[in-house]
Amino acid sequence: DPDEIMRRFRLDESCIVKLHGTTHNLLRVVIDDNDFRVANRAESLKQCLEVLFLTRTLLFVGHSLRDPDLIEKLHDLKARFPTFGPHYAILPKADAT
Repeated sequence: DPDEIMRRFRLDESCIVKLHGTTHNLLRVVIDDNDFRVANRAESLKQCLEVLFLTRTLLFVGHSLRDPDLIEKLHDLKARFPTFGPHYAILPKADAT
């Protein structure tokens, strides 16, 4: 929920943002790549994520850094704001190379 993320941001609180839903809440499950792209187009969420990318250090957990939408966003931000980051990821050994 972008409003909750921004509330925590204003209070300088940490939070976990899980973009792909969960099987415990079937109303929020992202079914396939197309569904994720539709959800990703929600303007408020996109703006919220951009604020986080630019102003916080992020730790990606359980997310393949091969996702073209994520990589495109990170490249775009790096081109516009060369000093943003750093961000980190916990990856399986096979994905780390």
